[in-house]
Amino acid sequence: MNSKKEVIGLHVIATTTTSYELKINHILNILRQISKESPIKKADIGVSIDLVILGIAKSNYKLKDEIADEVSKSIIISGGPPEVMLISSVFPASNANNVLKSGDLVYKVNNVVVANDFLKFEEQINDCLVSNKNLSIEVSRNGEILKLSIPKVDNSLDYAVDKYVAFSGAYFHDVTKLVKYYLY
Repeated sequence: MNSKKEVIGLHVIATTTTSYELKINHILNILRQISKESPIKKADIGVSIDLVILGIAKSNYKLKDEIADEVSKSIIISGGPPEVMLISSVFPASNANNVLKSGDLVYKVNNVVVANDFLKFEEQINDCLVSNKNLSIEVSRNGEILKLSIPKVDNSLDYAVDKYVAFSGAYFHDVTKLVKYYLY
């Protein structure tokens, strides 16, 4: 709950050292889809994202001050320093391959400043899947702002396991694209 006693997240899982809360906006978006009886579709453009502190983004990745100022206005306050999304890797044979590069700082997605908000990022990608359009993404690459387009492909099932065999308590299945990526 926040200071106004509004629910902002639900506790999902915890260990002795960590806790994970699911943001209420994410839950509400899924509930809206369920209430419309529409299938829940999740798109994936094929990137791994890390967060980098804005100061480091400016000094090491040449993020311009005016872009950093605009990003900082959209940042979700997490108690830590302001951060921005950094493309850490692009999956081979993904929609983003040959469009995005490792080291790109994500600035806008579909003209929405995403800053460090993974939910906003995901919503924009899923909206493109539902509306059947390309994803417009603006990144800072070595201080230059690039407006890029990632082709829309319904790859929401590429990472799902749909066939498996259970044997002696173990599950065996085809290797998904995500597993292939992590295992090289």
